[in-house]
Amino acid sequence: MLSPLMLSDLVLSAAAVAGGASVTGTVTLNAPASGRGTLIALKSSNSLVATVPDSLLIPAGSMKGSFTISTKTVRAPSAVTITATLGDDSLSTNLTVGLLLANRDRSITVKAGSGRAGDAIPITILTSSALTGYTRALLSVEFPPELGDVIVPEGATSGVVTMPDPVLPGARVSFSAGDGRFTVQMSSSAPAATGGRLAEFVLTTDPDAPAGSYPIRLTVAQLNDATGQQVPCTTVDGMLVLSAGFPKGDLNKSGKVDVADAVIALRVSVGLQEPTPEQLALGDVTGDGRIDLGDASRILGIAIGLVKPILPIIRPPITGTLVPVTLL
Repeated sequence: MLSPLMLSDLVLSAAAVAGGASVTGTVTLNAPASGRGTLIALKSSNSLVATVPDSLLIPAGSMKGSFTISTKTVRAPSAVTITATLGDDSLSTNLTVGLLLANRDRSITVKAGSGRAGDAIPITILTSSALTGYTRALLSVEFPPELGDVIVPEGATSGVVTMPDPVLPGARVSFSAGDGRFTVQMSSSAPAATGGRLAEFVLTTDPDAPAGSYPIRLTVAQLNDATGQQVPCTTVDGMLVLSAGFPKGDLNKSGKVDVADAVIALRVSVGLQEPTPEQLALGDVTGDGRIDLGDASRILGIAIGLVKPILPIIRPPITGTLVPVTLL
């Protein structure tokens, strides 16, 4: 007998914000929605402080759905209960809406590098000099999944996150990655006494990722002091600029497909050379997940002008202004 569809979890991207900021809520089911989707009723205990949509539709086949909580400026900190309901089943969580921060330079900034599709690009999380006093940090960075991913070797417990500056001396670090998200947790016995590069990791872009501008968003930024109290901060998202990658067939990454690339493809196809991950992505022009004689033949055809080259995709740039979000 199948178990009834129920709510499994309700989480917010921040437990506390300054009035006027927005928060993302995520509802998780215990099984994928079926039919035309599952409608979840939403409610705020105080719509004068925080408003939510009347409902959230989780599409068929999905177990999660997100909604936006809009808050208003308040004269005193206010607690609001956000409730999700499915039939007789309901889950609630609390959101604290506080005053705007007078000190606007207590910030966490995401700084993204730039490069070509297929490059490994560093993502740096920076803190301002006034942001101090915390001993624990929970940070979650999101980016479009088609851009690439943070590669975590199987069983790795270190080496993925670096801490170039001693912002949190001797911190213990844990991390997770996948589906366009990278999350890192840090804990230290000594509180942060200065700003700097809090953490850095590398995003390996997909060789087939379209060129363009990609938002790198800090969706969770929770700092706590030794007593467990949350340390207020603002967050500023980043933008990664990706230029067109190398054309399909350009195994030696010279910028063009020539006979030398065909030779590499032929050597790989007959087992004389082991391809790198980048070469496999660039040399698999037929899209079957390997480099074989068919790929080598087509690459030779491109090199001598008998086959039309496969050009990199160009993605229109994302426009708009990155707005700091205030956390309390």
